Amino acid sequence: TPLTHASDFQSVITNAVRAFEGSTSQGGGGYASYYYLSDNSYGEIFEESSSYYPECPYSDSLTRTYLPDGTVHVEERTWWWDDYAYQTWDEDLQEWVYEGDWVEDWWDWEDQWNPESEDLADLLVDDYTNYDWQNDYFTTNETGYLQGILGGDASLWSGTESTIPVTVLGNYDHQGGFADSIWIGAITSHDFITNASDTTYDGGAYCGFMGGIRTADDSLDGGLIALYVDPSGNAGYLVDSDSIAGTAFPGIDMFTLEGEVNRVEMTAGTGLTAAGLSETLLFDAPMNLTGTRGDFFDPYGTDTGDISVIQSGITSLRIGDVTNPETVQDWGIWAGTAFGEYTGTSSSDWAFHLTDFVSPAPDSAQGRNNWVDIAGYEWQEGQVIMGKGTLAADVSGAWVDWDAVNQKWITAAEKKAADPTWEQTAKTKST
Repeated sequence: TPLTHASDFQSVITNAVRAFEGSTSQGGGGYASYYYLSDNSYGEIFEESSSYYPECPYSDSLTRTYLPDGTVHVEERTWWWDDYAYQTWDEDLQEWVYEGDWVEDWWDWEDQWNPESEDLADLLVDDYTNYDWQNDYFTTNETGYLQGILGGDASLWSGTESTIPVTVLGNYDHQGGFADSIWIGAITSHDFITNASDTTYDGGAYCGFMGGIRTADDSLDGGLIALYVDPSGNAGYLVDSDSIAGTAFPGIDMFTLEGEVNRVEMTAGTGLTAAGLSETLLFDAPMNLTGTRGDFFDPYGTDTGDISVIQSGITSLRIGDVTNPETVQDWGIWAGTAFGEYTGTSSSDWAFHLTDFVSPAPDSAQGRNNWVDIAGYEWQEGQVIMGKGTLAADVSGAWVDWDAVNQKWITAAEKKAADPTWEQTAKTKST
């Protein structure tokens, strides 16, 4: 059966981690430093011993780099004088004269370690009290990618508006640790036969987002939301009916996803064309919901822990021809990611409130406020290495454009990966 639609899909796999680092300088020219990530995906230790005594200067360094595939790359470098030194002096000056050359030599080889049973914190740091300077901080870690094609042989534009099957197949690369992680990327319909347009093979077009979580056992669970213009010029959005789920196969570097999408028409007869969809996409100001916090609650409503958002990014998307205001739609979609940490006692009753203010344009005075409230109903921390699990929540919120005196409500569903650091992806529509 021939395909009715297809689109490229590419996404980076990312997880939230803490980075630990330290260094020390020792008498006689010694130096050591370490760096590793809390998901056990990467670590490095550097040790150097040196002598600057004039009669015998040398330097020797050893670097051990621990990679997530169980490989340890070891590199040793040595510098020394290949002959000898002697002193000369006169009445007021003493200096060393070196015969020969300053020589550098190095060796590198590979060793092995077991990322599943060995902890980098123990391998790299025997005694933390030996280090003069230490630091740890929150960061994100890109551990691989998904790259493939989304398609289907059932028309997105005819027949029932619900449960239209779609499939994604492609390449999978994951070089990270054993933490759960998230993925999100853009999807845009494309005619791969003629390469002449970004339309489906039966005349419509769509553009949007697909994202979700990757668990430590290489399961994939996500969602899809996309704007569309059908062959008749009607517009709306495609959204998964439950989830877009599947499995990654690291042994063959492949992945598959399957699911069903619903077609939700929002505006009939927009005056837009499917062939022109990619030229009429409107990107609203992104939301940067950082520095905000939430709480866990016990069955009695008592606060038992804190949740903080450290890094996030949300992109919103509408359609319309700005040269023809009647075609500009007052609804749209958004999708994004957020990363953070939590402390205290977690529970499946949790919530946090996110805010963002977008500065006004040069010719306006008021700007725009965004609010997003996330109410959680699941928090599973799992029993696999590093204590990973999943989260689930409902999202609601609003935005107000103070210049145009417009306000819109947003709703969403989201899927997350949880740890003392956590990540989320969310998809939503605004109405």
